[in-house]
Amino acid sequence: MQVSYSQPSFSGKHVFLIGPPGAGKGKLAEFLLRRKYFHLALGDILRDKSTPIGQQCKPYFERGEPVPNEISFEVFRQTFSAALGRNQLVIVDGMLQTEEDISFFANFIEAHSLEDKCGILFLKLSKEIAKDRILNRIICEGCKCIYSKKSKQLQCQKCKATLIERIDDIREQAIMKRLNRFFEVTLASPFLSRLIEKSKAKSLYLEVDAELDLERLEKEYAKIFDNASCV
Repeated sequence: MQVSYSQPSFSGKHVFLIGPPGAGKGKLAEFLLRRKYFHLALGDILRDKSTPIGQQCKPYFERGEPVPNEISFEVFRQTFSAALGRNQLVIVDGMLQTEEDISFFANFIEAHSLEDKCGILFLKLSKEIAKDRILNRIICEGCKCIYSKKSKQLQCQKCKATLIERIDDIREQAIMKRLNRFFEVTLASPFLSRLIEKSKAKSLYLEVDAELDLERLEKEYAKIFDNASCV
């Protein structure tokens, strides 16, 4: 099975990832970091227990509930704007989940004249496989690289830090809340449908079969993002 995409490629574009938890958005972000993208992982920022924001958001993640918009939108706005100020391409991971998220995003890119500079990459994965991946997911406490419990590894291969479970990956009930929110709310959003249609019309929308193994996915990603660099 191949990744389907149309020309032009996403080279030189900001990229917004859409996909259920466990679809591999973090792994793709690791790939794009090597191509000079700034990884705006909103969830990682909000989950960082060493910050006041992280402490404030901790109860929401433990329950599998979305963080209030007044917090997440402001963090997104400040972080994305800072990256634009540094003239960096941005890959956004974990933003487009609810109708409010999508509406906010659409207004944000319009206000910053980014409509022709942003692509959407949709990572397709079934709920069953997503659930299995999340239940077996562990991350590096240091560099945030992602591993599977099935690998039996205890340390990160890159930075040698300890591998841990994410706070929102521990409770199965919270996991199912997140998955159901994506499949029943995000995918049903008329805002998302309109956003995708606009992106398709500009050849700035791609779909990826996220069930492919990592090696095959990276080869296809290399085609999509070939020659990506700072704006």
